[in-house]
Amino acid sequence: MHLLFGILVLCILSTCASPSMAQDKGSFDLNEYRWKNRLLVVFAEQEATPAYQTLATEIKSLRAEFEDRNMVLISAFEDGKGTAAERALSSEDVDQLRETFGVNPGSYRAYLIGKDGGIKREGGPEIRLQDVFSLIDTMPMRRSEMRQKASKKDSNG
Repeated sequence: MHLLFGILVLCILSTCASPSMAQDKGSFDLNEYRWKNRLLVVFAEQEATPAYQTLATEIKSLRAEFEDRNMVLISAFEDGKGTAAERALSSEDVDQLRETFGVNPGSYRAYLIGKDGGIKREGGPEIRLQDVFSLIDTMPMRRSEMRQKASKKDSNG
């Protein structure tokens, strides 16, 4: 089921990459991050939602680890507000994200999207950042990144 949903999201994301779609549905495109960043896409009723605040606090306290994994937080709230990293999203962008992921109003959902654009984990308020880090650290691409970083560190002395 998760594989099918992941394929569906990839198909939708591929469609969103076309310039005409980007103009019609808002200017934000998740494909901007493909092969560069891992995305943590979070849907909440509002920024003050306790589960969202817990996650935001975790990210703030583990900022270096978050950035080391090339992660970007994308937040979408029911009032139409949202952010991608520090960039504000339009209400059309937020609506497009909700539609893409099939998130109903009143739901708290979090999705980890890999650099390849696939959904790696999905969950609700129970998702913790350390668990996300642990999952990422098992991925082949991340292991390669860690080996390259260690190799550079060894060669620099």
